[in-house]
Amino acid sequence: MNERKIVKKLALTTLIVASACLSQAFSFAGDWDFTYDATLNYNTSLASGSEAIAGTNPIVVTQPNATSVLFDVNIGAFAGTGDFVLSGTTLTDVNGGQTTDPFDVPFGTGSITLRATYPTWTLTGEVTGSQATFPGPFGPRAYQVTGNPVTINNVQLEALLFGNWVNLGSNNNVVINSWSLNRAEAVPEPATLAILAGAAAIVARRRKS
Repeated sequence: MNERKIVKKLALTTLIVASACLSQAFSFAGDWDFTYDATLNYNTSLASGSEAIAGTNPIVVTQPNATSVLFDVNIGAFAGTGDFVLSGTTLTDVNGGQTTDPFDVPFGTGSITLRATYPTWTLTGEVTGSQATFPGPFGPRAYQVTGNPVTINNVQLEALLFGNWVNLGSNNNVVINSWSLNRAEAVPEPATLAILAGAAAIVARRRKS
């Protein structure tokens, strides 16, 4: 088999692999960065205003099967384990309501300690980056997810006053303006993968001869 036939065979193999990957789910397991931008809007008898919540957290994503993706969701004080379901390119997590750990917000010349109880809410995102020529166990290796905005209404706030938690009402909300997932490890470029595949094929052929 001459070099031209080898190149054609490698190209055909790459095309077949890429096509097969595109028809599967995505592979997520690994280290990612979870970035978020949100706003806590509060309207209580003590004070009204907004508090920005933003940051980036390193997370570890696990994936027990083709449609289940698991990782901890931490948006400021609003934290929990995300049990995401993958359908097509959409990730969806229905997050059950719970009470946050205490957190401080500015109040007058100092700060006040609050905790929030929020209802069930849904977080969704879209797979916006994947590498078909670098498949994982369940399909193309996803490397980017762009989250959809969401508003969590009817958030109950309590303030720690004189050692007791005082109910400030539920006329509050959290607006998640944006969130995203970006894989922490680099994704090999297609050209690099093609060179590696070609080298491996040539080595294998020489071993057989």
